[in-house]
Amino acid sequence: MSAAAINMLSKEVTNLNRQVDTLINGFARIENETFQPKNKTECISNVRLIIKETRHKLNKKQLGLA
Repeated sequence: MSAAAINMLSKEVTNLNRQVDTLINGFARIENETFQPKNKTECISNVRLIIKETRHKLNKKQLGLA
C-alpha cells in the first residue's frame, strides 16, 4: 500500500473516530439534565439535532471558519 493510501485511510479512521465520539457525547448530553426527553421520539429528535449541530461545526472547521 502506498504512503498516500495509508495517509488517506488514517485520515478516514480519525474522522470516523471523531464521529463516534460525537455520538457518544450526544447520548451523554441526552442522559444529562440538559436534555430530558419525555419519550423515545423526543430522544431520537435530540440525537438528530446533536448530529446536525456537530455536522455543521465539522463543516465550518473544514472550511476554515472555526
